[in-house]
Amino acid sequence: MKKKLPVLMISGICCLNLMGCVSAPLDFTPIVADSITTTVMDATESQESKDRKAAWLSGHYEATKETTDVLRKSLEGKSVAVGAFESFQPGLKNIACRLNGDVYAPRKVPFSDFIRDGLIENLKTAGGYNEGSQIILSGKLNSIDFSSHSGYWTISMTISSSNGKSLTVSDKYEFETGFGGVNACNDVRTALMPAVHDLFDKVFGHPEFATLL
Repeated sequence: MKKKLPVLMISGICCLNLMGCVSAPLDFTPIVADSITTTVMDATESQESKDRKAAWLSGHYEATKETTDVLRKSLEGKSVAVGAFESFQPGLKNIACRLNGDVYAPRKVPFSDFIRDGLIENLKTAGGYNEGSQIILSGKLNSIDFSSHSGYWTISMTISSSNGKSLTVSDKYEFETGFGGVNACNDVRTALMPAVHDLFDKVFGHPEFATLL
């Protein structure tokens, strides 16, 4: 009877008696799209990066003081309602990121819904939201994309008012991104919320925003 040789697995290399080794592929499991918690935490990670992850994991859009102050100044005591938000690609809620799964908005809602929720939250925080208002702001997401290599989100949106006026704003939000695919795609995911903050800063601070009210 032939004696069975022991088989060892060392970092994806199959070895027989440590004498001859042949390559053996390791199983590859793509990262789950929203598993931010699987990112390896770096002791030197910036506070800004930690805040982005915490905001993403909260599952909801969070208005910032800076954006609220800009909006409150533009509202000048007025209040508005919010209508429907459309998308250039109806129901779009995920974009592929390398080989590491898809990038979603928090709670995996469509990107247009997440931006609509952001508008409502900003208005509520600034004291300018009123469901019964005769002025209704609706929106359309014209485009949304990112680069996990260069580290940026690009978003274009049109806000339309029931008074017949409209405003289109495009924004490019840049952020630091990790070298490896897993960390880079997680950086993309957590940068979505501050990218939307940046977009709204431009919308509310635009000189023509007041014409919508």
